[in-house]
Amino acid sequence: MRTSSNMELTYRALALLMRYFVDTIIYDVYHDRLTENLNNALMQEAKV
Repeated sequence: MRTSSNMELTYRALALLMRYFVDTIIYDVYHDRLTENLNNALMQEAKV
């Protein structure tokens, strides 16, 4: 019974870790896009 409990805890920990990795990747992609769009907008504003 103890082994199945440890396996479940391990599974939950891995699932949480994978969710963290996915969220981090998504955050980085959106952060890069927002930064790029902001820089483009600032360059366009400077041209005007």
